Amino acid sequence: MNARDGVNVGVTTLVVAGVLVASFLRTGWGKDPSAASTPLPTPPAASVPPGAGSTPSTALRLVGGSIDPATVPVRSVDQALFVAEVIGGEGSGLLVVDAATGEWARSDLVSTMDGPLLLSPDGRSLVRAVWSPSSGEVGVETVELGTGTVHQVAVPEPPDCSVDAVAWAPDGRHLGVVSVCATPNVYPKDPKDPTYATVVQEVELATGRTFDIERVPGRTPSETYPSYSPDGRLFAYGISGGTEFEDGESWGAVRVTPVHGGDAHDWDDVHLVYGDPWRDATTLLVWDELADVLGPDSHALLDTTTSTRSPYGIDQLTNLDGFVAGTLLAEQADPCPVTLCSVDLSTGAVAPWLTLPTGMQVVSVSAARSLLAD
Repeated sequence: MNARDGVNVGVTTLVVAGVLVASFLRTGWGKDPSAASTPLPTPPAASVPPGAGSTPSTALRLVGGSIDPATVPVRSVDQALFVAEVIGGEGSGLLVVDAATGEWARSDLVSTMDGPLLLSPDGRSLVRAVWSPSSGEVGVETVELGTGTVHQVAVPEPPDCSVDAVAWAPDGRHLGVVSVCATPNVYPKDPKDPTYATVVQEVELATGRTFDIERVPGRTPSETYPSYSPDGRLFAYGISGGTEFEDGESWGAVRVTPVHGGDAHDWDDVHLVYGDPWRDATTLLVWDELADVLGPDSHALLDTTTSTRSPYGIDQLTNLDGFVAGTLLAEQADPCPVTLCSVDLSTGAVAPWLTLPTGMQVVSVSAARSLLAD
């Protein structure tokens, strides 16, 4: 269990209790509270070819050094290479790297999110799952980065199901949606718990067509953090399972399923790192729940080709924020006394990557995959 798991476990408990809570619970997107919402989804602009506009070395230069968000100009940005939600001081909000200029800016989008940022592969849109108090349901929305325009995405879920989490497909034209299902079992003299299931669907933004990837009976999303592999062939997410304790709690598991047919595989007692967990098209980085959280084996690499699991970690390094342009981002005062540091996976070397004023921290980061090729 890591430093953020207290929040994650709370969300999972609410879902199991039947109160369906999404990754993002509150509204708040847009340039203005009265910003219009369009009922039909529209696809993002055409994807930029991998590597166009930036390279891994350029990305590293962009986020290096010390930044004071209070002095960064607030302006509209149509396309971003990198987005970070920052809290804890003046200038809190959405920090972005403008794809057109390579400069930092504070987005004029207003966000009060309770979940990770999810930037589209082309850097032009964000996506979220959002709870609607009026309908009592969870929906999916995309938001144009430059205008704040919200597009509702219809997800034709099975009965008794509700959206839990969402992810961009690498093509930027599809979304992967993970839902939790709880079908009531009511008997006059013997009421039982609901029958649970996890459903994974893919939605095409331009047409609204939905493709069912899989249904997993008897299990619920847990520490979900869904994501596609870079080539779009695999879909990974967190699900219940793993070692179970006397109180009924368990560490959970990571499940990887082929998007277009094939056998899924589960790894027990692990959960996905935050941000982009894919080292490459077949290898995932995860937390090892059974290892020392601050030890050198705190994480593991999962090989989806061989179904093997190899220990991987940096001593004293916790809260990994995923891969950006082939570099792993992490946050920990020791051995890297800055806001974000980079980790060289080959050598294990840790170096400063981003420094913010004392008291400020990065809640989540997301990169435009199509613009920052490895």
